[in-house]
Amino acid sequence: MKKVLAFSAKTIVVVFSLSLLIWLTKHSYSKEKEFGFVGEMIRYLGDFPDMFSRAVEEVQKLPETFVLTPSNFKDINELNQDVKLLSAFTSKPKERTVQLFNLRDNQLLHSWIIPNPFQPHDRIMDPVLFSDSSLCYSFNGVSGITKIDKLGNVVWQQEDIIHHHSMQIDEDENIWACAYVREPNGHIFYKTTFQLGEKKLWCVDNVIVKLDHITGEILFNKSISEMLKENQLEHLLLKTANIDDPFHINDIEPATYNSPYFEKGDVFISSRNLSSIIHYRPLNNQVIQVISGPFYCQHDVDIINDSTLLFFNNNTFVNEAQNNWANPHSKEPIELDNFQSNIMSYSLNSNTFNVIQEDVFITNEIFTNTEGMVQQLNDSTYFVEEQNSGVLWVINNEKVVYKNVLPSQHEGYHHLPNWIKVIK
Repeated sequence: MKKVLAFSAKTIVVVFSLSLLIWLTKHSYSKEKEFGFVGEMIRYLGDFPDMFSRAVEEVQKLPETFVLTPSNFKDINELNQDVKLLSAFTSKPKERTVQLFNLRDNQLLHSWIIPNPFQPHDRIMDPVLFSDSSLCYSFNGVSGITKIDKLGNVVWQQEDIIHHHSMQIDEDENIWACAYVREPNGHIFYKTTFQLGEKKLWCVDNVIVKLDHITGEILFNKSISEMLKENQLEHLLLKTANIDDPFHINDIEPATYNSPYFEKGDVFISSRNLSSIIHYRPLNNQVIQVISGPFYCQHDVDIINDSTLLFFNNNTFVNEAQNNWANPHSKEPIELDNFQSNIMSYSLNSNTFNVIQEDVFITNEIFTNTEGMVQQLNDSTYFVEEQNSGVLWVINNEKVVYKNVLPSQHEGYHHLPNWIKVIK
């Protein structure tokens, strides 16, 4: 009997509470009565399912070229110098915009509107700007390279290749680009084969190409697989952490002058999946040096003087770590390092590495698992693109003087950066 009475009492309390909540909700929305903070809370809770539904719908609609902006994000702008950047972003699902703007005051200097015939998430990545304000661009990994003039008119299209990752220009403004070969039947990824014991395996090949900036004609074209084979470096294939895509080159930096350590016309090729930078001489098809060391999955190699390279060290695994959480864990684990990305330089003179402005990266937890860029503004100042999060940084003498994102047309989201170039 006691159990029945207790159940009945609880039922009455629940029914009364629900009735009270419904009554409060009704009058909170009708505003016949004022309930102050309680009324506001009830209206918020009542609206929450709709807000959540709209948020889910918005996320589902937005392509991956937009990044959710943290609600507590705080920007910094203490720049005392102009920093001109060339940036590409999604303005509409079937449209991309490339802008030249000043990071210091966000002044727009020029823009180009480019139609997107591909999927909503396909990106224009790392466009290049020429001295006459013409522009070269591609949709990363899906198109060839197109050149347009200052007004957006097409000058030429190079469709014999599929461009991916970076484009750089040499002293003659000819273009060095990472690419795949486009064959008659379409885009061929698996171009290279090798024997591993009794197994025949296929993998992705990359090519480096040089294009005439006036005509778009291919002036030089070299397979990475052939380059390694012809320089007795095929064994590097076994060092990769991704046998399907063993090289994954992401940048080609041309040498525009002679120095004691490189010749004009040499190129430095960044291979993410080999965690190596290849110094190559196209003139005689010679690999001068394969640079590897305490860096992993690096991007954006630059020549900053006659004996020094600079690059963005992602400091990560090629493939995402897979922990077997089902197995027991030690109660006394051995704690190793806390890895962040960093800026690294390499001396061609002494064959030594140096981590630059490391404290800023550690303090601010700057890390991007993929992509990422660094460009030196002067001897003590660096522009950094923390690509995965979409945060842009300018660091000077171990101090953050700029931190922000590229605001988008979607509230609460910012643009995913697509390898922004500093225009000097």
